[in-house]
Amino acid sequence: MSSGCKVILPSEGCTSCDQHRAVKLTPSPGRNRKNCNTKSQVDSPCQFADTGLEGQWRWKTGENFDAWLKAVGVSYIARTAAGWVPMMEQWVQNNDKTITYSVICPGKSHHEPILMDQWFTETSIDGKKYKHLYWIEQGKLCCRQKGKKDTVITREVLEGGTKMVCTFVLGDNEIVAKRIFHREGEPIRLRAES
Repeated sequence: MSSGCKVILPSEGCTSCDQHRAVKLTPSPGRNRKNCNTKSQVDSPCQFADTGLEGQWRWKTGENFDAWLKAVGVSYIARTAAGWVPMMEQWVQNNDKTITYSVICPGKSHHEPILMDQWFTETSIDGKKYKHLYWIEQGKLCCRQKGKKDTVITREVLEGGTKMVCTFVLGDNEIVAKRIFHREGEPIRLRAES
């Protein structure tokens, strides 16, 4: 896939846990998939930090996003709002190494805990529930969203940490959409608890 994130064949990768027997992922750099002991946390604190994603990101522009929203069943009203309502994404790695993803729009905010390397149900800002699987690969945060046709969503930080490109690939490259974000201020860093 053009996003760099892909599902691999069952004969490859981890075979020692039920999670990776069911869904095979390419190994992330530095991760041993032979005995992965999958947890609902980031396995290594540096993995998420290495993406450069932590912090606040303001949406600036996009390409083909309305077509992707329509293909995944988002209503006309919600699609229209997505095209003009100013929004921000915020990514925070918490002290317990879990990740919190927030969408911040005028009049409405949405916060979602992210579980890495395992399927879980995530609720979107408009209240719809989706099955998601997040993982980190080649410095990018990748997400597979289940639907009529699966979507792979990849977030990559570019231009010295000032720009984030979020790419949506529906099915077998049937629709490819992008949203471009720019960093707001410095990355958020939580202090370790005493």
